[in-house]
Amino acid sequence: MAGTGIELIVSTLIRPINGSCEETRDRLSDHLEGSLPPRRERRVRRHLRYCRRCRSLYASLVRTVESVRELGRRDDAELSGSAARVVVERIRREDL
Repeated sequence: MAGTGIELIVSTLIRPINGSCEETRDRLSDHLEGSLPPRRERRVRRHLRYCRRCRSLYASLVRTVESVRELGRRDDAELSGSAARVVVERIRREDL
């Protein structure tokens, strides 16, 4: 969450409340799935509100998951190449 001088000061002051970037990154997948306990969920949301870099990483994760889910919804006829077909079959089996 480093940045300009003011951002650095703010991040240092709020870290005990919002958690660190490392802690937040470790929990982004669980946050996306809605599987965090309420206290940790609030901590991740607060951190994302103040940290541009982690928000960007989270947005990228959301886009990736949505793309993979969309791939899983396509008909087999739409998929080209065996690698895509294998991925889709696994997604369907695991019901992501």
